[in-house]
Amino acid sequence: MDASVAWMNSAETFVFVNRAHHGQKSNSAFVSEGNALEFYLLGAQASPKKLNKKLAELTGYTPMPSIHSLGYNFSKWEDNSAKQIIERNHDFNDFGFPVDVFWFDSEYAQDHQYGEFDHKRFSQLDLMHMNEAVYEDKRRFVIAADPHMRASNDYFMYKEGMAKQGKSVDEQHLANLFIRDANAKKPFEAESRAGKSVWIDFLNESACDYWKDLFHPSVFKGTNHMYGVWNDMNEPSVYKNANDHSQIGMPMDNTHMTSDGDVIQHRWIHNAYGALQ
Repeated sequence: MDASVAWMNSAETFVFVNRAHHGQKSNSAFVSEGNALEFYLLGAQASPKKLNKKLAELTGYTPMPSIHSLGYNFSKWEDNSAKQIIERNHDFNDFGFPVDVFWFDSEYAQDHQYGEFDHKRFSQLDLMHMNEAVYEDKRRFVIAADPHMRASNDYFMYKEGMAKQGKSVDEQHLANLFIRDANAKKPFEAESRAGKSVWIDFLNESACDYWKDLFHPSVFKGTNHMYGVWNDMNEPSVYKNANDHSQIGMPMDNTHMTSDGDVIQHRWIHNAYGALQ
């Protein structure tokens, strides 16, 4: 029989499964760094299918995915180009292999600046030809979009975001686009795939609106209705330093700021950050 525990906590959580009585029994321990104690016990059901139904009734049913995402997806971590995708699209046809979606990891971007294609490997002319070829074969694209942003004034996303950081939206609401340091004074900066980076503060509505608008085809030149977005590295992923890509994660005493001006430490929403994106 199947039974389950739904542990409802957005703080960093650890689950320990221990064996006892010479392996004949087991017990589990759930440890969260903070927040209210909230959990649901789902009693034994007749089958895993019925248990999942009960869980869905509690947490909500999974939305139906786009139909093309259920097809054949091609994803390979490597440097690529518009011309290479055109060639691969032709090869899939020529050799009779099915494919529905081409995935691009962050190497498509100019210096890992998401929302901007590499100027040499994805010129606007090459992008136009690539989009036409893939559209004719009724296929789609998915591009990586990590929630960190290269901290450089040469990058339009960062420059425009810093211009809006901390500004009043109206008399009662503030725009906070980037997660702040422990003192809630300035955007937290650290290393990630894009180099020195800042991270989007999805607890603030202005940050969500800004992030969403950056991937509109009017801003992300070369994209159109054929493009989907892949939420990647949203643990959120923070490197140890520029030369050591070991993961240290987001410091728990970093701060988020809601549009009402409330300051919340990252520790309380760490496990929910990726879902907020």
